[in-house]
Amino acid sequence: MRNILSACTTVLLGTAILATVATADEVYRAGGSTHGGQTVNSYTNAGAQHFRQTMRTSRSGNIYNLAPRPTLRKATSLSQLKVPATVSYKHSLCQELPSRIVSVGSKRVDLSDVIEKHAKRFNLDPMLVEEVIRQESNFSTVASSRVGAQGLMQLMPGTAAMLGVSNSHDPDQNVAGGACYLAQQLTRFGRLDYALAAYNAGPGAVDSHGGIPPYAETRNYVARIVNAYNNRVSQQKKKAKSRKAQAEK
Repeated sequence: MRNILSACTTVLLGTAILATVATADEVYRAGGSTHGGQTVNSYTNAGAQHFRQTMRTSRSGNIYNLAPRPTLRKATSLSQLKVPATVSYKHSLCQELPSRIVSVGSKRVDLSDVIEKHAKRFNLDPMLVEEVIRQESNFSTVASSRVGAQGLMQLMPGTAAMLGVSNSHDPDQNVAGGACYLAQQLTRFGRLDYALAAYNAGPGAVDSHGGIPPYAETRNYVARIVNAYNNRVSQQKKKAKSRKAQAEK
């Protein structure tokens, strides 16, 4: 009988813990920031994943979140954005991207037109925005991560709401929000690697760690985008040099 009672107690405790975890999961998926007095990092893909990995529950059902506290700010006005010249639209070597047609419901949209429009609006090199999208969703408008990030630029619900994005699966809204958020991070940190880390893991994580956080996902993310972007810039420089040489003949 004691064994039966012990087994029942263990099951009940396990059920209570699972229920608590599910509740916390729902909070950060919905874009909330607290649960039971504990901060929930729900504003970035990597931040939410890090929360899931480090979350612990006690028998009392308390949630312990080791992720850095989100430090979101209201959208910066266009006049206040200061994107480094090296990754700006003004200095881009490829302001017009090759057409990339994607299906959005029954419609077909040239994603390159969308990227070019918002890259120009937020003074970002279109090639950089394209590489972020490639890494985030591989150009899938319906992409959704297991922690709730959505759309082309994988916006978390809390971030999307902050940026005024009501439909993350709409390419125009999603790229507008993602480009704005990336421009904000470039303005805040002044360098591409830190800005990309902030885009992936949150500006709070970059501030807390004094640079790129020690998350394998984030470090790989930054390296892949920086390398791909630099390779494209290098290719464009070679093409420009070749065109110049041909013109001088």
